[in-house]
Amino acid sequence: MNYLPRNEVINTLIKKKFYLVGNPERTKATQYRHNNLRDSVYVKKPNNSNRYKISTHLVISPEFEKHLDKILEIPGVSRLKVGKISEYRYNTGYTTFPKRKKEPENVSETNYGFDFAFSNNTSLNTFLDLLITLDNSHISTFSNHALAPHNKNEKQSIDKANSSNTILNSETIESSISVIDTEREALIKACIGQNSYREALLNFWGGCAVTGCDEPDMLRASHIKPWKIANATERLDKFNGLLLTPNLDVAFDQGLRTFSSDGTICISSRLKRVGHSLGIHEGLCLKKLGKQHIAYLEWHRINIFKE
Repeated sequence: MNYLPRNEVINTLIKKKFYLVGNPERTKATQYRHNNLRDSVYVKKPNNSNRYKISTHLVISPEFEKHLDKILEIPGVSRLKVGKISEYRYNTGYTTFPKRKKEPENVSETNYGFDFAFSNNTSLNTFLDLLITLDNSHISTFSNHALAPHNKNEKQSIDKANSSNTILNSETIESSISVIDTEREALIKACIGQNSYREALLNFWGGCAVTGCDEPDMLRASHIKPWKIANATERLDKFNGLLLTPNLDVAFDQGLRTFSSDGTICISSRLKRVGHSLGIHEGLCLKKLGKQHIAYLEWHRINIFKE
């Protein structure tokens, strides 16, 4: 199988708002951080020797070990098994990761993590989204304290209970853990589901729904009725989705353009002055239109479009 090369992995990290840490010339692995991730991720430098058939592309913290099965559900994501160490990737360059002995007989310990390779940009993007979802403090588990507040209302409830000398019993704690575990599971499935949703749109449209551009890396899966408002069925309905180039996607999401019931473009007065410079003009229309699209497009015209 062919995997994304190192430079494409790095480019995707940057597009996802990861930023470089330290001097990459002085370390064995290049470190990247994200504001919504507690741990760094590392891109290992190419190995000059040819001991291994494939190099590590991206290494994450061993803190994610319990989530490996979920991560590997993402199509196009693979673990790399190198040499006789099949579980972990060891490297002193992973400076923020914990250490352990590479072999039982070793005296010293080495930083370690889990390595992954990606068959395409979609799999890498979904992988990074899932890492952030798993690591998000809102869905963290109770590993360090019995009952942690995960939002303002929950904190106020706990503070009120404490001020009244109310003791949280084991049933309350177990119930709270169960709710948060269920919420985390739903978010994980949604993150993986969005990868399948994009594939469904690629199969339906075959390229940009307007221009016909068929370069996958230049296409965005855009909901007509936004994800945060749509119900569970609407979120995964391919007729609630358009595959668009970035300029068209942003204009659509911001309500600067929409489509009529026959698929012709409607451009906001706010965009008409600069529309042509962005490739957005009156002559554009959807390549095809199913009757199932019409209700979604009407909703967008009423609720999102800015005339």
